[in-house]
Amino acid sequence: MVDYKTDVDFHCYEIEKCNQRGGRMLTVVDLIKRGTLTITQASFLMEEISKGSSFIVGAKPGGAGKTTVMCALLNFLPPGIKIIPAENMEILEKGKNREKSCFLCHEIGKGPYYAYLWGEELLKFFELKKYGHIIVSNLHADTLNEAKIQITRQNPVPEELFNSVELYIFLKVERKGWEYSRKIDKIWKREKGKYVEFVEGNFRPERKYIDFIKSTVSEDIFIMRDFRKAFVEFFLQNLKGEEDALKS
Repeated sequence: MVDYKTDVDFHCYEIEKCNQRGGRMLTVVDLIKRGTLTITQASFLMEEISKGSSFIVGAKPGGAGKTTVMCALLNFLPPGIKIIPAENMEILEKGKNREKSCFLCHEIGKGPYYAYLWGEELLKFFELKKYGHIIVSNLHADTLNEAKIQITRQNPVPEELFNSVELYIFLKVERKGWEYSRKIDKIWKREKGKYVEFVEGNFRPERKYIDFIKSTVSEDIFIMRDFRKAFVEFFLQNLKGEEDALKS
């Protein structure tokens, strides 16, 4: 049985490490109310991530909101799946022998920054998929092809490992007068050996996921800890059967 209080505390602690700009970390409710995500997109991503899908968020410009979206979506991870920052090669190597976890690369990129990965370390990160782990990150790319070039040509990651990531999510930034708007532009899901674009109407999330998202929006759950707690309670009430499957 998952101790949800412990789950919520450690989960939110690890996500807070990604907070580069200070202030409150945003939730999916914030993103919906700001027009970044639709309720249907959020419900679809909740269904996929709560079942153990890995995901990578992309946008070429700095400040586009990649980390914000990535962290908000991390709150859909199944309870009991620990977030482990991919800090260095030693942690990546030890991942082979760990119980199922979510390894978090703060960004795919060069530089001496915390949990940034490139080169051989990025390869080891992707190889964790072979041991049943979830991997999550973001990168500077606007399209699936740009992401593929960066990961498989600029880095030694084979295409089969690139294709092992179930979801690639891309943001679009548009200028409107003096302000900028950010929205999820493309969602690609790996299905039957290829990536299929999520188009509202083609993929229909189960009603329970839509109802949960709508309830969090109507209740204005803007605090990350409160959102995670609500999700864990939902998971334990509605998706308990998924828990054992995820750990196998």
